[in-house]
Amino acid sequence: MLPFTHHQNLQQFQQALIDLQQQTVLTELSPVQLRKSVQTLQTLFQQQLSPLLAEEVTGEDAPRVSSILTEIHKQLQLLAMDVTFLQVSRQSATGQQRLTQMRDRLSTLLRYCQILLGAEC
Repeated sequence: MLPFTHHQNLQQFQQALIDLQQQTVLTELSPVQLRKSVQTLQTLFQQQLSPLLAEEVTGEDAPRVSSILTEIHKQLQLLAMDVTFLQVSRQSATGQQRLTQMRDRLSTLLRYCQILLGAEC
């Protein structure tokens, strides 16, 4: 689905997602650390993936790639909001709910990466 030149950037983004997902499961990250990680993901997406993919993917795959890129952008924005809500949560149950929601978003983002890499699932 993607030009080969973009696989490396997408795999780097995918690995950053996997790393963050593992960190949210295995360790207690501070909201500040989570925010930095999400900002890194957003920067990576905005600078290395989105512009290149939007410009270079043509033909019948272009609408689908464009749609997936839009969804990735939306999920990254929602992930950032989850971190913000986690920072202001007062109760541990609310914090756990936000972490669970973040893990779900990260899983969704990973599925989008797999689709873009051609591993349809």
